Amino acid sequence: MASATASVTSTPINRVGSLLMTAGHRGLMTTQELEEIGAILDAGADVNTCHHNGISALTYAAQLWDPALTRCLLAHGADPQDWRVNGPVHVAAIHHHVLHIPLLHAAGANASKPNDLGETPLELCFRTRVKPRDRDRTLLALLQAGASPTDLTQVDHLDILGATIADAAIARPRLRGLLADRLTDALVAGGIHAAWAAPHLARLGSRS
Repeated sequence: MASATASVTSTPINRVGSLLMTAGHRGLMTTQELEEIGAILDAGADVNTCHHNGISALTYAAQLWDPALTRCLLAHGADPQDWRVNGPVHVAAIHHHVLHIPLLHAAGANASKPNDLGETPLELCFRTRVKPRDRDRTLLALLQAGASPTDLTQVDHLDILGATIADAAIARPRLRGLLADRLTDALVAGGIHAAWAAPHLARLGSRS
């Protein structure tokens, strides 16, 4: 009797895993697939049960450009801090899927937390080759989600980030205080961060 029950309860999870894999390979999830996952979760399936290879459904969702699945999973109680190797914020940073980042942050994800290899989302943002505009959008989304420039150590990455922060803060007054605070945090941290943050912060001051 127990084995029959286990078989019944595992079937929906296996189906969710299959849909996630298919969508991940395709790069998108159809409306029908999304509705099916929603129905499975509505019926009581555990949204935090990992896929068979250890990747959570929420982490899989971050591979998709459209954040609809992320919204669905979070609405059903998905934990953005429950992951192995890379979490959903790390994956969103790698793929530059910026629309996921504020959703994950609002649900409690830590945008500065390193993955199991010690890499922060900001560091992973530089991992893939993309257009500077797309990279900058991801950097700003992570900063708005609480990431700090002190998460970076490579000087060339710091220079890019500093310029991105200064340009965005000048062009977008609504974010100016937040971004200036991120630079100030880096200055307080001292060391190499002070060396690159100071001129960018001075640039902000010269435009006030």
